[in-house]
Amino acid sequence: MKTWKDITLRQAQALEAIDPHLDRLDTIVEQLSILKGIPVEEIERTWTPEDVFIEADKWSFLSSLPAPKEVKDLTIDGREYGMCNLGKLTLAQMVDIEEYYNVGIVENAHKIMAVLFLPKKKKWNPFKRSELEDYEWSEERESDMLEANMEFVWGNMLFFCGGVKRYTIGLLAFSQEMLKTSTKTEQTQSQEQSEVEGEQ
Repeated sequence: MKTWKDITLRQAQALEAIDPHLDRLDTIVEQLSILKGIPVEEIERTWTPEDVFIEADKWSFLSSLPAPKEVKDLTIDGREYGMCNLGKLTLAQMVDIEEYYNVGIVENAHKIMAVLFLPKKKKWNPFKRSELEDYEWSEERESDMLEANMEFVWGNMLFFCGGVKRYTIGLLAFSQEMLKTSTKTEQTQSQEQSEVEGEQ
């Protein structure tokens, strides 16, 4: 039986990009082409309608998302990643998450995951959480996240979504407060300068 573990983020993004105006049969064929890694033309040329619907039935779970679930460790091609401490996100992480979130969470899910999951410095042991490398943008890490299975990705994304939203709202509030403080300081300095000039 197929599950969300059988679909990579790369495939999920391709599924999301399917033309919504296609009729039902064409949509199913496009989906199967992505999920099975078979060209559309080959499916149309060699599969019977019965073959198409039997295979499509195996992927019927796609109509509902996996449950939110926090999973802190991920291994892709031998590279080990760990979830960073959400309470200690750096400013660079916050800015990147906000940018990716605002331009589209689905098409940028791998980039958001690459901000939240960082390479481990050393092997995990059951008594002490692995230390993670400092955050910096990495094309390799973004590429790795595209190969993560969707149970892992969507489970974590749904879990993080509320938190990410709160963080970005908090960052915006902080930025607005800093702007107000800066404006007040400039007004005070301007007023003091006017008073000095008036006394002269």
